[in-house]
Amino acid sequence: MSYIGKKNGNPNTDFLEAGGELENHDLINVDASGNLGIGTTSPQKPLQVNGDDTAPVRVVRETSDGHLIQLYKDTTVAGYIGYTSDGLYIDGESNHTGIRFGGGQYVPKDNGIDSDNGVDLGTGAARFKNLYLGGGVYLGGTGSANHLDDYEEGTFTPYFTTDSGHSGGTYSVQSGHYVKVGKLVYCRFTLALSSAPTFSGTYLVLAGLPFTVSANYDNDNIGNIPYVTDLGSSPSGMLCYQAWDGQSKAFIFEMDAGTSSRTYPSYSIIGNTTRWKGTVTYIID
Repeated sequence: MSYIGKKNGNPNTDFLEAGGELENHDLINVDASGNLGIGTTSPQKPLQVNGDDTAPVRVVRETSDGHLIQLYKDTTVAGYIGYTSDGLYIDGESNHTGIRFGGGQYVPKDNGIDSDNGVDLGTGAARFKNLYLGGGVYLGGTGSANHLDDYEEGTFTPYFTTDSGHSGGTYSVQSGHYVKVGKLVYCRFTLALSSAPTFSGTYLVLAGLPFTVSANYDNDNIGNIPYVTDLGSSPSGMLCYQAWDGQSKAFIFEMDAGTSSRTYPSYSIIGNTTRWKGTVTYIID
């Protein structure tokens, strides 16, 4: 073992010596295999640096921006670590990707330069697993119209009421499920009564929707009723929904056959054993 160190603890006495046992000789050590150790007497690799400092190795590029470390495989450049005024970067070999660490962002690089819309995240055969976002994702563009800030699935508890309210009523089935993508909400539900509520008011209403209906898309929030049985009375046309702007409710109305007009059914169509399935799609703010 050869040593470069401070003899007998004296910081002013440098020495370079081969072999032997010397006190305080652990600054730089080269073993018989050519492994160079700094701060260690038993390096395990061609270069090993040991230290208690938070950064045992310091690499300084003076004056200009550019590469700090150049990496090789045999005689071929394998990549770089460097710095510019835009931040630290890691670059792969020629025609390969890299990354720059910007202020509050990771910037993709390709072939040594920043890349816009040119670098994939993963491949078809090597995918990332989960992506956790506190904000949103821009799909197909960078404008506000491309910003998707939410996806959610859940349940809600629907019920029948009117524009003036109701009392009583019990359900043997009362279930609803929704999917929310951005501002669009799709709901499907099933209601089965074992005794009908007592209604008052004018309009029959489906209530308990999971989100408040936007007031900015008048008449665009609609739904349909694909299955009903055991009604208390017969409707005069096809039953449909119109989501109630500014509420978490939807009006129930009838589209009369052969006309474009609609009417509102009596709440007497809800019987003691009515079973009702439907869907509603609407937009929120």
